[in-house]
Amino acid sequence: MKMKVKHPIIVIEGPDGTGKTTLAKALGGHYIHCGYDKSLAGNMVDFHEHVFAAAVHLSQYSSVVIDRWRMSEVVYGSVYRSGPESPELTKKFYQMVDDSGGMFVNCMPADKDQYLDHFTGLLKTRPEMFESMNEVYDEYERAIKDLETVCVPVIYDLFNKTQSFEDKCYRIKSLSQAQLSSAQLRKS
Repeated sequence: MKMKVKHPIIVIEGPDGTGKTTLAKALGGHYIHCGYDKSLAGNMVDFHEHVFAAAVHLSQYSSVVIDRWRMSEVVYGSVYRSGPESPELTKKFYQMVDDSGGMFVNCMPADKDQYLDHFTGLLKTRPEMFESMNEVYDEYERAIKDLETVCVPVIYDLFNKTQSFEDKCYRIKSLSQAQLSSAQLRKS
C-alpha cells in the first residue's frame, strides 16, 4: 500500500546565501539537507526519489523540510557541470510533490544586485563552494518559471522587510497545511 503524506512536506530551494537553511530550521519538523555529492554522480534521479520517499515516511510523524532538492540539481548542474541528470524528469518530480500536497518555497531575492552584494559579503565570513552566484541566480529564475507550469511556489525574499521573519515562517506553515488539506480533498 502506498503511504500517504500525513503532515506537510516543504521543499526549500534557492541560491547559496538566501536563507534556506535558516528558514528550514525555523520551520521545524524533520530536516533533510540534499547537497550535491560527487559520489552520487549518475544516480541523482534515484537519490531524489529516495529523499522524497523518506520525506513521505517521515511525514507520518511531523512536518518535513527538504533543504535543496531537484531544482538545485537542475540549476547547479546547468551552471557548474555538463548539465543536470535527466532534465526531462524534472517536471515529474515537481508534480510528485504537488500531487502529494507538498509545497515549494523558493528563497529568491527580488533584487539581484542586492543579493550578489550580500553573497560577496558572505564569502568573507564563511566558506562557500562557489565564488559567484550571478549565473546561478539567473538559472533559478528560469527554474522557477518551469516550476510554475506545475504549481505556484511561495517566494521567500530574505531582504523583504514588510513582514517579520516569524510572520513569514507562520505564513509558510499555514500555507503548507492548506496545500496538504487541498490535495487530500482532491483525492477523496
